[in-house]
Amino acid sequence: MLWFSAPFALFSLVALTIPLVIHLLHRHPGKHLKVGSIKFLQESQRHRFKSFRLHEAPLLLLRAALVAILAMLLAQPFWVSSDDAFRYKGAAWALLSPEALAHAQNSPLRHEIDSLKNAGYELRLFAPGFPLLTSYSTPQGLNETEDYWSLLRELDAILPDSSRIVIFAPNSTKHFRGERPALRASVIWRTLPETKPNQWIAEARWLGQDSLLAVAGFSDARQTLFAREVLQVVNRDRLLTSENLPPLAWSRAVNGGQDTLRLWRTDAAPRASSVLIEPSRDIKHVAIIHDEERSDDARYVQAALTAAAEFEYLPIRTNVLQPDQINETINSELIFWLSEQTVPTTLFEQISNGTTLLRDAASKQFEPVERKIIVSTDLVQDPSQLSRREAAPNNGIVLWRDDAGEALLSCERIGTGSFYHYASRFHPLWSELVHHAAFPQLMLHILRESESAPHWHDLAGDQRAISLPQIMPHQNRALATSHAFAGATSLHLLFWIAALILFALERWLAERRTA
Repeated sequence: MLWFSAPFALFSLVALTIPLVIHLLHRHPGKHLKVGSIKFLQESQRHRFKSFRLHEAPLLLLRAALVAILAMLLAQPFWVSSDDAFRYKGAAWALLSPEALAHAQNSPLRHEIDSLKNAGYELRLFAPGFPLLTSYSTPQGLNETEDYWSLLRELDAILPDSSRIVIFAPNSTKHFRGERPALRASVIWRTLPETKPNQWIAEARWLGQDSLLAVAGFSDARQTLFAREVLQVVNRDRLLTSENLPPLAWSRAVNGGQDTLRLWRTDAAPRASSVLIEPSRDIKHVAIIHDEERSDDARYVQAALTAAAEFEYLPIRTNVLQPDQINETINSELIFWLSEQTVPTTLFEQISNGTTLLRDAASKQFEPVERKIIVSTDLVQDPSQLSRREAAPNNGIVLWRDDAGEALLSCERIGTGSFYHYASRFHPLWSELVHHAAFPQLMLHILRESESAPHWHDLAGDQRAISLPQIMPHQNRALATSHAFAGATSLHLLFWIAALILFALERWLAERRTA
């Protein structure tokens, strides 16, 4: 199938009118008469066109074909097989997120979607696989925090460059993670009306027989806030009030089930959000294994873990050991390996069974640097200074970097556990991180990652919004061009050969006519 990379160049076919006009206005030359004197010649009337007639049709066809070939050369012709032709035809999709489906059931948004459907657009769900939509009912069991940028990369991989894509989806920050993608084709994004502020119970956990830790979240388009407080509960079913939290109600479970905590809403009690109250946490065992010369490192880590556990109301038991005491780590859920020695095989077996291990720089050899530590969260507003580091491994997910872009803390999954590699040390000579106010918070993240249960910072209720220019993917025209020619056969050489042959025939026929 014949396609053109620059179809706008086909407008040059207008030049076909030039040989057509030449042949329409062409006049035969007059006859040569030999006369003895011009005094007998009389003035004749000037010849005028009374009708348009085509002269020398074969020559006209050759010249028109030559102009057409040159015009198609400017349009950059190529050939694709019928199997690859779909990539060049393009598709027309209207992608609707679950939130857009809920809005479309009763809102002016429905009219715009219906108009796109009538214009030939396929209605599809903006979710993995992009299934076809047959109605405006919202499917069940969808991810509330689906990564839209990841979906755009998936979409760009399956659709041709000339596709027309319209997306109806919210602009909430919870749907955009990682690096903004660069796509071959352009998309139109229709944001949804601003959602109402959301309030929910993020966490509820017993700390003792009569003390309850409650965390409530509040989110609107501008911000997301959390408030928490330890509440004293006595009665079986009681309204709980405090300065920092909205009114709450808790109830004891019957028949050995879990207790329940819910938002107290007198106007809409059946719709009040509720959570099951978690039982009090078991003691978390943490082991810090260090060389003798790294005892200061161990003290900094232990102090940060203690502060993080107190903030989170986590009961932990820290055991500071030497490398030859690894047998005492058998029950540890989190291990810090602060040693030059190689991590023993027995510890890797524990990692594969669910233990989390973090090791620091393994060698005395280091690279002196003057860089900043960039953490992949918004915890650190003022980055810490990094003075020494070692080369980081290339495997694993990078969590922290320095401002030169090199990995500083990476995580690798081994079995059901995690292996962290920190390419520096927890010591003031290596970095200012241990003196930073956010150091306990960073240790708290590692404590949470070593737990099997998700934490309330996974924000399903986050309503914060970002602007449309921040949402839209980059346009990668170079990628689009290279993708367009994948699997295509260029016809430039054949068209040039045809043009030369036509030009030679045109010259031969024109010279023959003159002769």
